[in-house]
Amino acid sequence: MMRIYSKARVSLAMVALVALLMVDHLGSPTFAYNMGNGGDTALLKLDTITGSGCGAP
Repeated sequence: MMRIYSKARVSLAMVALVALLMVDHLGSPTFAYNMGNGGDTALLKLDTITGSGCGAP
């Protein structure tokens, strides 16, 4: 009987999926902001528009 899945194909598919996820993660503006290289991101906008000057929430 022929197997539908082989260990090599499953492993290759998992490695490809992880590689795609890492490319997406490393290219995201949020990751760049967290690494100190970001510009105007949603996180930065959230920090500037929320809260009051006295520090109260």
